[in-house]
Amino acid sequence: MNPMRLLWLLLYSLAPGLAKLAGNDALFAVGLAALAAYFLALEPAPAGGNPDRPWVRLALLAFVAYGLALGAVLLGVGIADSRTMAVGTASFLIPLAMVALAGPWRARILLRDVPPIALVHALLALVIYPATRPDIGLLHRIGDPLLEGTFAFRLASVSGSLAFSVVMVVAFTVSLALHVQTSEGRRAAASWWLALLFLFCGFLSLQRAAWLALLLVWAVAVVLARGARRRTAAGVLGALLLPILVVPLAIGLPDYLEQTVADRFETLAGGSDSGLVEERADQWLNVLHNVHAMASGHGPGQIGQAVRERGPVTGGLPVFDGDYFRLVSEYGVAGLALTALMLAGAVGAVRRGVQAAHGQQPIVDALLATATIGLLAQALGTNVTELYFANTLFWALWLQMWGRDRTPPAPAATMRQQTLPRSADV
Repeated sequence: MNPMRLLWLLLYSLAPGLAKLAGNDALFAVGLAALAAYFLALEPAPAGGNPDRPWVRLALLAFVAYGLALGAVLLGVGIADSRTMAVGTASFLIPLAMVALAGPWRARILLRDVPPIALVHALLALVIYPATRPDIGLLHRIGDPLLEGTFAFRLASVSGSLAFSVVMVVAFTVSLALHVQTSEGRRAAASWWLALLFLFCGFLSLQRAAWLALLLVWAVAVVLARGARRRTAAGVLGALLLPILVVPLAIGLPDYLEQTVADRFETLAGGSDSGLVEERADQWLNVLHNVHAMASGHGPGQIGQAVRERGPVTGGLPVFDGDYFRLVSEYGVAGLALTALMLAGAVGAVRRGVQAAHGQQPIVDALLATATIGLLAQALGTNVTELYFANTLFWALWLQMWGRDRTPPAPAATMRQQTLPRSADV
């Protein structure tokens, strides 16, 4: 595996943290340049190895062009905030354009490269987590700024618990896929331990939608795996219970942390006065006002997370949680079209999952499809597509659902060949 390529991807993923610690937003742009360098370092798809549907990527690029043009017009007439416009463009439009230009083959290699990057984020999150942080001055100086604004007790690395949970979902999916489809003992063991770590960290993020996505991926893996791999895949969830039970006893977590976790389960189950739907009710209504106020869209970054501190200046109402209504609010009819296209990707995901269940596609395709459905469902009430790095992982996953049907490898092929593409320098 090319270490320089991984360093580019790691730099991109850590850019928000570096920007926070240095107090310099220009480092976000450095991160995007690193992402471009990463994609350029990947080899193009071999002949016949890129089951692409070009019109899908063209549609994404057309949407990006509309978003950039809309932003320029709104800035030109002076009814948009330039800083939040820059944030919205950098965190949403540019990564979307890069993944679309890279194509599904390179995007699939990116997914294969996620576990080592996610390992860095998981370890960083654990050492800066207030409940488990060693009493070391450097960790306090790093951890406190990185966790500023993160809800108490939620595990996070450099971009809050939501972005962190998306990284954990994707890394868990890829690691579990490698585990159930590899015949190499060491490789299978390593991927199993990574999957357990990512599942544990995803749980500690306290993101309820991520919990559902992780559970769904695990269930599909157990159903589709064969022989001993089915038992070991099932054991990942069982092994998760051990640290959940042992860690509180070992480090003496406060009672109110346990109550926080219990409250998250209660709202997930609908047993609270403030459940998932009730918590997002105002976000679902704000879009109606936004479309009425400006049918063409309020522009990149003018409605979502970028305006959390200062509020919209275009006459719209904020949509902090809920990707689809944020897209419609910020991009109007084009946002509605992209939302429809995103949801159409769920149909492709179901189809690929069914094909894998019937042996017509590798198991990894079923797990990637399941993760895609999980994140598409998560986008109903959270903001997956506008978060740095999480945005790129989401689109890389989603793009896999539009590939043309592929003939699965012959039975004599190695399990490694059946998982994810490998470029010549791997």
